[in-house]
Amino acid sequence: MLSGSDTLSKKNRGRMMENATLVTVTGASGFIALHCVRELLREGYRVRGTLRSLDKEPAIRSALALDDEAAARLSFVAANLLEDDGWPAAVDGARYVLHVASPLPLAPPEHEDDLVRPARDGTLRVLRAAQAAGVSRVVMTSSIAAIVHCHKSDRGEPLDESDWSDLSRSLPAYDKSKTIAERAAWRFIEGLSGDPPMELVVMNPGFVLGPSLLGVDNASNELIRKLLQPYALGVPHLYLPVVDVRDVALAHVAALRAHDAAGKRFILVSDGCWYPELAKLIKAAGYNVATRRVPDWAVRVVGRFVKAAALIVPWLSKAVELSNEQATTLLDWRPRSLRESVLDTAKEIASRTPQGRRAHFSGGSFDASLFHMGAERQLVPLEHGMILEAGVGALADGRPAIPTRLESIGSKIPERILTTQELMKSTRHHPHIELERLTGVHQRHVCSEGEDSFTLAVGAARDCLAHSRHGPEDIEMLINCSISRYKDGLRHQWEPPLSLSIKDAIGANKAISFDISNACAGMMTGVFILHDFIRRGVIRRGMVVSGEYISSLGQNAAKQVRWVLSKQLASLTLGDAGTAAIVERADSDTDHISVAAFATLSEHSRLCLGAPSPVGPGGSMFTKARTIHKVAISESPPLLKEALDAAGLGFGDIDYVIPHQTSARAIERGAKEIGERLGMQAKRVVVTVNEFGNTSSTTHFVALRKYLGEKRFKKGDTIMLISFASGLEVGVLIFPVEEILDRYGNED
Repeated sequence: MLSGSDTLSKKNRGRMMENATLVTVTGASGFIALHCVRELLREGYRVRGTLRSLDKEPAIRSALALDDEAAARLSFVAANLLEDDGWPAAVDGARYVLHVASPLPLAPPEHEDDLVRPARDGTLRVLRAAQAAGVSRVVMTSSIAAIVHCHKSDRGEPLDESDWSDLSRSLPAYDKSKTIAERAAWRFIEGLSGDPPMELVVMNPGFVLGPSLLGVDNASNELIRKLLQPYALGVPHLYLPVVDVRDVALAHVAALRAHDAAGKRFILVSDGCWYPELAKLIKAAGYNVATRRVPDWAVRVVGRFVKAAALIVPWLSKAVELSNEQATTLLDWRPRSLRESVLDTAKEIASRTPQGRRAHFSGGSFDASLFHMGAERQLVPLEHGMILEAGVGALADGRPAIPTRLESIGSKIPERILTTQELMKSTRHHPHIELERLTGVHQRHVCSEGEDSFTLAVGAARDCLAHSRHGPEDIEMLINCSISRYKDGLRHQWEPPLSLSIKDAIGANKAISFDISNACAGMMTGVFILHDFIRRGVIRRGMVVSGEYISSLGQNAAKQVRWVLSKQLASLTLGDAGTAAIVERADSDTDHISVAAFATLSEHSRLCLGAPSPVGPGGSMFTKARTIHKVAISESPPLLKEALDAAGLGFGDIDYVIPHQTSARAIERGAKEIGERLGMQAKRVVVTVNEFGNTSSTTHFVALRKYLGEKRFKKGDTIMLISFASGLEVGVLIFPVEEILDRYGNED
């Protein structure tokens, strides 16, 4: 029997279900469509899915694993894109339609009409039924295939929603079907009358990856599945503009409600990656996959005999740059990282891949699996973790670790200031980029004649010693950590090591010296190394130093940058600076480094690359800044939590967070998102990029020295330095400020 309250609850649930907005999703068993169904149900919509056969309904409900309330909001009707029957019932009473159904082949069809006809005719059939039923908005799934075959793509220019594939060209059948179907949809909408007329929004996703909810192979994930097959011996040179299926579904649902989305197309791409690099990413995660590139000519030859290979021939060695700005702006769309999409795809496919298969080459064999789980062989991805050293505790041999502390900080900032306005006026192509608004960088300090990496490092070391209780003769180890090692202008000094020159210049004659390089995490890496040497009792005291003369990268970029998505745009934020820090044994129970930790996510190493510049002295830097930011935000919270847990702290216990200074907007947004992931916000987030720009490996210690000099800290404050160096290197240093404050004139 039901109690009165149970009956009321059941009635309320029924009333809520009746009032919920109905959305029809076509082809509901499809890869993208099923994710759309799940997101709609999560958002509280009623969903009616169309299926060619209702026999699929039990499998779909099982895959979605719905609770009773959500299951009651889901229903299905039978409808086929090639037939009129079923469509009036499918859209009856619906306010919105997600038209996702469209064939995506694993191989080219016998005739292009096998794709074109159902795509075009099915789209028009859905639109006619929706218009007759009074549907207010249709969100249609198209593809970047309807965009990329155009003259701008041939010239290597970035593409946006105004671009269309040229049907006068010889297009692959799938690409032609998507272009024709989308063109037909827009023509249909343009011919409508009524007040208000039915609205159309079109999604143009890229290469869609992600886990299949039904656990079946599909054309989108075919390239990942082939990598995981033990007989895969090589990888074609394909450029993949990737997007995660879960993010595609989120964009579809967002487009239902976004008022400004009506009448617009949206490119859905999170990042681009060459297929061999994608294979290396999967391999780095612990999967045994082929990474060797197959020559284009070999793929073309195979394509003459194998239909699946013929499908990719038009895309060989062709990179396409697409802008997702409209989706991120109007839909507030924030796609997940490439790495997450790829590895989630690999994990899902590997979980249902027959195990124990072997591949043979060069007379031998290798096993497709990496780990043994009982009697089964299973592909298991490796996960990242921190190389973490707490400030106190026992060493591996059982001896107590010696605590360490930052004894003094020094910096050398060039006097010459270059404002962002001045720099942008010097650009050769006048790209009309509002760099200061985008990045928050108002100015940066740059080297004048006679200044370079060496002089900045020496100046910082001397400033550090001036605020220390020690002299140069007390330094037992000196580590130079700069990326740029320029001496006498833009002359890169390889030998002797720059650390030796710095040691001689400051008179640290007793010190062991060497150079390291770890991108923008260099100074923090040097502190990590000294911390390890000291806590094990090898030395008592050391200095880490860096001089970064990198403004030449910005000057070279100014001669080449043409638009806001240029990979050299980040170079325009760079400034020059030198910093130094003395690390020593701590003699206090509280005044010591709590945690020093690092994790390397090497699969992201190509997000920032340097090369000799073709337009001026020095180098050029090519950065996928937005991708680095996305990866850092998505990958770092578990690592940061690991470091915080080791220190016995929460993110909200940190008084000052000093992140790598890239751009003010990225820092503020990133700190907020990380705080949300960690469940609490830090008290203060330090931003100095507006004044100094991005000074690479010195950026954290430039901020530290500035705040020490301005007496911003008070005794007992806890500081957390976070590096997100390209590579991707995630570094953490947590420590309190106590005795160090006295040497910078602090009266508290």
